[in-house]
This record gives sequence, C-alpha cells and structure tokens, in this order.
Amino acid sequence: MQHIPALHPLGLRECQTIAINNLEQSFRDARPRALVQMATGSGKTFTAITSIYRLLKHADAKRVLFLVDTRNLGEQAEQEFRAYTPNDDNRKFTELYNVQRLQSSSIASNSQLCITTIQRLYSILKGEELDPSLEEENPAEKSWQPKEPVPVAYNPKVPHEFFDFIVIDECHRSIYNLWQQVLDYFDAFLIGLTATPDKRTFGFFNENIVSEYSHERAVADGVNVGYSVYLIETEITKNGAGLKAREFVDKREKLTRRKRWELISGNFNCRQSIRDIVQLKVPYCSPQEQSQIVQEIETRRSVCDNIESTIRESLEKAEALRQSILKKAFEGKLLSEDELQITRSAPDWEPAEKLLERIRAEKRTARNKH
Repeated sequence: MQHIPALHPLGLRECQTIAINNLEQSFRDARPRALVQMATGSGKTFTAITSIYRLLKHADAKRVLFLVDTRNLGEQAEQEFRAYTPNDDNRKFTELYNVQRLQSSSIASNSQLCITTIQRLYSILKGEELDPSLEEENPAEKSWQPKEPVPVAYNPKVPHEFFDFIVIDECHRSIYNLWQQVLDYFDAFLIGLTATPDKRTFGFFNENIVSEYSHERAVADGVNVGYSVYLIETEITKNGAGLKAREFVDKREKLTRRKRWELISGNFNCRQSIRDIVQLKVPYCSPQEQSQIVQEIETRRSVCDNIESTIRESLEKAEALRQSILKKAFEGKLLSEDELQITRSAPDWEPAEKLLERIRAEKRTARNKH
C-alpha cells in the first residue's frame, strides 16, 4: 500500500477521485475500517470497483469480498463488475480477475473477488447450506430479529485471513449490529458504502469517514438533479372517505387504550378532504399563555399531591384505630363493667361463642348449596 501508484482521474468524477485517494491514504495509515459516504446516483459502486481493481493490481490483494444484504443487490453488483473497464487497460474486470457470486457454500480456490450476502456468508462459516429465499429480504427489514448476536465459530475452510478486504454495500443498514460477529470474524480491512449513514454507522467505522458527498453537493456539481414535489388529487383526498353500514372498524378506548372491533350500524361519511384538513386553522395559545397554563397545572398538581398525602395519612390512622379496637375487643377491655352489664341485659345479646357458631353454620349451609 505504501508504494501504490497515483490514481489517474480519467473517467472518474472529482468526488470519486477524492474518495479513492482518501481511502488509500487510510490504508497507508493502517486504519482497519473506513466509510465512504456518497449520495445515491453519484457512483458509489463504480468507486468501489475502481478501488478493488487497484487493490488487486497494485496492493497484492489475494481475495476481496463484496458484501450485500439481498440477492438482488448481489446480482446488480455482479453485472457492474462485468461491465467495468479500467482506465489503464482495455480488458473487462472479469477478463482480468476471477469473479464469483456465491450461490452455495463452496468458494472456488481461484476466486479473487467474491460477491455474497451476509446471510450466506454466515451459513458458509457454519458449514451449512442456505435456503435461497432467505436472501430475498435484507436482515434489517425482518419483522423478527434475534435478541443476541449470531454466534460464529472458527471454520478451518474459511480462516480469519481468507479475505484481505471486505466492502460492505449499503452499510447504513443494521447488518453490522446483530451480524457484527460475522464481520469481526475476518482479519481484513472493512470498507463501508452508504448514502445515508447514521450514528451507529459512524461508530462502527471508528468515525473514519474518507468521503462525505451529500445529495445537495451532487446537485450543485451537476452529478445529480434536484427534485420537485408534485401533489396529485385522488377521490379520497378530494371528496373524503366513508364507511358503509355493517362494516367492522377498529376502535380504541380512551382510558385503557385497548383496541376492539365494533360493527357500525349506519353509513358514516367524512366529507372533509385532505386539502381542507391541511388548510384547517387550529387556534393555539401564545408562549406567555402556554407558560401560565403550565404554571397553573403545576400548582393544581401540588394541591392534588397534598390531598393525596392527607388521605394516605388518614387511611393509615383509620387502620391503626381498627387494629386497636380489635385488640381491646379480644382482650375484653373495649367496654367497662357497667357497659358490659347493660349490653348483656339487651334482648338481642348473645355470647361471642354462640355468634361464632352461628357464623360457621351459615358458611356451611352456603357451601352445601353450591
């Protein structure tokens, strides 16, 4: 890498030349991960192919992996490699180097460029065949995701040093999240390609961004064209929508937020069009009034907190009083002797033993009825 010849810019855009030169400087600095951020349509894949060509020709790279997350992207990448002609040779890339798009667990020993999905790469490391249908959808868009990173064990047929460089297409997707073990398995330089990176992308590539080429810059340079928003009218946006009688609708309870299906009895029509709703003026308070409302709510909340505290203390006192009354009653200290005499002389008085026996009899009768 220290003696790789200078890049000839013939056939390259300025943004592509800058990206390749910065990428090669990153390699010379021995930085294991690099991120190429280029707007869609500005030639990310062409940039990657040019870089791979130079690595194979000038940097003594033995094998490079071009990693995608769907089979469709892999097929597109294969076509672009087949169509690529370098600016210093009249032969096609596939005439100069052996290109293999992996469709099984077998990797040809003479392959110099491999194209595959990360799903298939994982299955190869496990020594298993992969159902091709699993390559149709990228892992980041699956409705179910494993909670833990997928385990990867050492495979002597595919050692850690099997690839010298790995180019990760569309790396802004979360293939490096749960699937990071697959990438970490290899002792190789990692090159990410994306148009829309996020914080996780920057973190994974150690914030080593060798190219930042936004859509706005691409439009200003004439690489891409701008866009205009065109609104179209539909029957619903123009005249509104409705529900016919005897249709089931999904209703949500305001308090519990629970959803339930309900059969509507009559027709329901909403004649408000989208345009009317968008143009509907919604009154709102000034910032000063909003501040006053917040202060008033906080004051009322403080009052409510005080009331709640008072109620809680009263309940605790009532519970303590109840326990004290029961304790005195069982100890025979609830009433004085004179009060006891008056109670015993009452016509409906009965000893506690009889009262308890009557309660037990009533419970037995109730159980027998059931």
